[in-house]
Amino acid sequence: MNQVPVDLLKPHPKNKEYFPEGLPEPLWSELVEDIKENGIINPLVVALDYTVLAGHLRLEAAKHVGLTHVPVVIRDVDPESDEAVALLIKDNLLRRQLNDMQVARLVRMLKEKYGLKRGNNQYSGSGCDKLSQAVGLNKRKLERLDKLNDLIPELQTLVESGKLNVTAAYELAFLSSETQEQLLVALGESITELKQSEAKELRRKIEAEVRAEAERRAAELQRSLEALKAEKRQVEVLWENRERELTRTIADLQSALRESGDRLETERLRRELEETREKLQHERAEARRQIDALKRQLDEMSSKQSEVKEKVVEVVPQKVLNELQKLRKERDAYRERLRELNEREEILRETVEGQAKKLEEDAAFFVSRVRAFLKETSLLAYTAREIYRCRPEIQREYDSAVRSVLKWAEDTLTTMGGSVKAIDVEVV
Repeated sequence: MNQVPVDLLKPHPKNKEYFPEGLPEPLWSELVEDIKENGIINPLVVALDYTVLAGHLRLEAAKHVGLTHVPVVIRDVDPESDEAVALLIKDNLLRRQLNDMQVARLVRMLKEKYGLKRGNNQYSGSGCDKLSQAVGLNKRKLERLDKLNDLIPELQTLVESGKLNVTAAYELAFLSSETQEQLLVALGESITELKQSEAKELRRKIEAEVRAEAERRAAELQRSLEALKAEKRQVEVLWENRERELTRTIADLQSALRESGDRLETERLRRELEETREKLQHERAEARRQIDALKRQLDEMSSKQSEVKEKVVEVVPQKVLNELQKLRKERDAYRERLRELNEREEILRETVEGQAKKLEEDAAFFVSRVRAFLKETSLLAYTAREIYRCRPEIQREYDSAVRSVLKWAEDTLTTMGGSVKAIDVEVV
């Protein structure tokens, strides 16, 4: 490790290109304060020509606090090499704590650097391996992050702020820009409540509706195309018949003209022949015009048919939006009902707990009174042995009282459900 003057170090030319924004607060203040108190603990990584490969933020903070020298580790690596760029990117990702949307933009930028084009196999080959190594993410994660760049700016902002779930945003990114805009208008801020499963189902329904609409329009165009073809064939047949008719008329007139010996008749035949030839020429031109017009319509229809097949309708079917709004209303109603049930459950629980507490207090009071009764009457237990010495009316009242106590005890046990067979009471 070497101590190098800060003026000797050069920022990597790709650093500002890939990471144009500075370190946000409070991370910047924390970094500056840490370097002010402890200096630079982890050395910068630089190339042989002192181009910084890792440590741009630390170098900037060191200059900010007035350090003249910083520790560096010198690597024998070309600053423009893939290894150097990977060091640069990983260090920035580690220090900056970028959110998924910021990383997604970086991935799209690096795709251009490594010559990766969009398509079904865009994340395969050596270019993808270099990108994966540079960012430190696997190919599946790269693909999902890169897809976020297909979101409209408003949805990207929601992802960047953490309001819109990344997994839900990934599903929405497959929809056209026009569809995303219509969804945002229809759902408003509630679009941030979408879960991945909801967004995936929404995408499936929209794509199905769009596909069905595209197929319907294609079928309509196909029917129109067949009708135009039939009309063109009919015009061609009519013209062929008319042309044969006029040709025969001309042949007949020419024959009659050759056989005619009357001068006046000859002149009439010549005029009629000329008129027929002009009519033939005129009708041929008209038929050609109609056929050419039909051909142009056929070409336009074929072109439209191809466009419909290649590109789905760029609108969200109203049917899906209506269904989505209905589901959200049902969900909100369910949530409100669940909230009410929870409140009622809480009230009931508090009521039950209060009743149980009162019951326990009453039961404890009951036990204490019974025990007090038993304690007091135990002192008079000898009277049962000597009651025969009392007057008859006293004996009868005594017997009635004892039987009342016995009946009360039996009724109490019965009320308890008979689950208690006996109660052992210690008489003090």
